[in-house]
Amino acid sequence: MTVARKRSKPTTPQSPAPTSKTSGKAAWTIIDRSSMIAAGVLAPVASAGAWRMLTGRKPPTIDGDPDVDVKEAIAWALVGGALVEVVKVVARRQAAVYWVRSTGERPPKMKPRK
Repeated sequence: MTVARKRSKPTTPQSPAPTSKTSGKAAWTIIDRSSMIAAGVLAPVASAGAWRMLTGRKPPTIDGDPDVDVKEAIAWALVGGALVEVVKVVARRQAAVYWVRSTGERPPKMKPRK
């Protein structure tokens, strides 16, 4: 007489497959962070170029340099800071536009304006 054995279920739990929502958030995070890194690299170059175009001189690089006039140092801070933020906004917006064109949806955590 033969005894039938029961097949045992595997005891190791299987991890659930990543959902599209999870992978979408990860993909957006990578795109968003990459755009911010690119903006961080491009912003000083854009700021220095704009300063040279406006003044015809190199931008003041040392804040405490006594040879640099206070007004010039403040102007550099305003121009440089403003351009850094403009480059960041443009980079993030372009990343969001790319995301919408690729997926047809808004990036994760971006709600429509009311």
